[in-house]
Amino acid sequence: MNKIITYFYFEDTNKVGGYSNVRFKNYFKHNETYMRCILNFFVSSKKFNSNSDFYFITNRPIESINYIKNFDFKEFFKKNNIKFIYKESKFVNPKQEKWAGSMYLFDAIEYFYKNNEKTCKYFFFDNDVLIHGNLDNLGFDDYHYAYYNISEEYIKNGVWLTDFNGINKQYLKYKNFKPVGGEFLYLRGDFLDSFFEKFLSIFPKDGFLTEEHYLSYLFSYLIDGAKGIEVNDSLKRIWLTFKHNNLEKKDINLQILHLPSEKNIWFTLA
Repeated sequence: MNKIITYFYFEDTNKVGGYSNVRFKNYFKHNETYMRCILNFFVSSKKFNSNSDFYFITNRPIESINYIKNFDFKEFFKKNNIKFIYKESKFVNPKQEKWAGSMYLFDAIEYFYKNNEKTCKYFFFDNDVLIHGNLDNLGFDDYHYAYYNISEEYIKNGVWLTDFNGINKQYLKYKNFKPVGGEFLYLRGDFLDSFFEKFLSIFPKDGFLTEEHYLSYLFSYLIDGAKGIEVNDSLKRIWLTFKHNNLEKKDINLQILHLPSEKNIWFTLA
């Protein structure tokens, strides 16, 4: 059985979230935008993966997440058989100014670590993702894990182009340190416990701010005796801005589309 999961960390009301690609005018607009992403994620993923289990994990009770006018999330989740998980965070640093909520991925993983069905396959996604195919077609049956390698965005000719979301720059000098994206993570049930325990063994790590920093370190150095695969042939982080547009005709065949710069203009498919 596939378990398809997305998650969202609600920040404090006095903090308006903003990332490098999208800025929000106020707290309500910030949350409304992400809740629209969550709706689109579940509508698209359920269309192609009807035989899977679906989960939404967040740090707010379900009664307090209705940021879309005239839309009832509790009814939507019930109607579509999506399991709602309310979980406080252990791994987000609320004092961190930027990217703090990205660490909520590990809270989502922890939930399944404590409730692991080891014959299942776990797919974790950012909520600004659209699914355009059945995830069984990715061919992961023989692999313990899969991840998205984003070296192309950060490294050219062996030289780092940026500081990789504020990471302590010493890590960029480490041999074989590759950047891994946080929009996707696949863990087979019989490997999930081992993976999460590896993460716990290094958390917190000086100079690491985001889930991508931890995933990069884990997959670069700490995974032993497990078989993994990159998902780059089936997933793409697509940018559609005037400064950077990497959309190609062949992208219509991708099964997973990450559209980070479109958050604030997405309509709701539900």
